[in-house]
Amino acid sequence: MFHRGLITLLLLTLGATGLLAQALQVTRQQGLDFGHLIAESPGGSLTLTPESQLILGADRRVRGFQTASPHGALFRITGPPGRRVHVELDPPSPIFQSPSGRLRIATFQLGLPSPDGQLNGQGFLDVFVGATLDVSAGNQSGLFLLNSAQFIVRDRDAKGSSREPDTFSTPCPIRAHVRAPLTLERKQDLSFGDILLRPEGGQLCVEPGGRYYWKDTRRPDFIHAKPRPAQFLVCGSGDAMINVQIPTATVMLRNAAGQTVLLKEFTTDVDRSIRLPDAGPLSFEIGATLVIGANQAPGAYSGTFTISVNYL
Repeated sequence: MFHRGLITLLLLTLGATGLLAQALQVTRQQGLDFGHLIAESPGGSLTLTPESQLILGADRRVRGFQTASPHGALFRITGPPGRRVHVELDPPSPIFQSPSGRLRIATFQLGLPSPDGQLNGQGFLDVFVGATLDVSAGNQSGLFLLNSAQFIVRDRDAKGSSREPDTFSTPCPIRAHVRAPLTLERKQDLSFGDILLRPEGGQLCVEPGGRYYWKDTRRPDFIHAKPRPAQFLVCGSGDAMINVQIPTATVMLRNAAGQTVLLKEFTTDVDRSIRLPDAGPLSFEIGATLVIGANQAPGAYSGTFTISVNYL
């Protein structure tokens, strides 16, 4: 009897140790990051799904960069295989408040069919989290960080004296970098002036800054208007890096009769990657080379070319 009682006591002690070792654990693999967003002044909303896809709101006034890499949050719950859990985020609608403005998480989205889940046969459950973000009207550009949200796991199979399930939590950091839309305004067209043609033609280069010259020795003459470069203004979030793209292919100019001259070798007076000023717009100019053919037909030639600016 003595030995049997001792063995029973040892089994109970080992059993208690085993139960303690099976407590749930929650680890954060990554936080929730909306990446870089462009928000118009009236504000709007945007959803980052648990699968890390950005979905524009009905107003379409908040959108992500093409080059950004947003991602949902990811948490791993580990414990006994088959353990039932309930997951939630608290607070359910947290607010970012900073000198730049105000953002709010309207709702969180779980990558589960319901808030109740179950650990798999290997003893873990991965939970992806997305959210819908509201950007208030009049927000200024800035980096918004939120560290107060908590990812909470309730152990529905806990065996304890309390009626409430055991609760485990870890922070769910949220990040969003909001910028104002870029605007590009044309202040002056690219013009090659009024040219008095000669039979042999020539190549006229107009540079940013206003300098112009002929690339060969046989030069047509100017009458009236002189050449000038195109001028543009860019406005956006101060101190942000942007990319300026100018044409790399040739452009055809046509007159009323459909005859053409060639425009090539576009140049600009700013780096292709440049930082916007802290205050005020960025001004830059565009030049190009006009190729006038031999015996070129007279006429007023015109056409268009495309430039674009994007945040980096």
